[in-house]
Amino acid sequence: MADKTITSDIQGREENINTLLAHFEDGSTLFFPLQYTESKDKRAYYQIAD
Repeated sequence: MADKTITSDIQGREENINTLLAHFEDGSTLFFPLQYTESKDKRAYYQIAD
């Protein structure tokens, strides 16, 4: 998948966001599960879950 353009959609609301949908230029799509983390200063972070 190297050197392909990725467009992404985040699905969900606030802390319930749990999926990243990646659209690749060849027409393929992949879903990635996301993990929500909130820091001590109340900043929200999302990362791809293992």
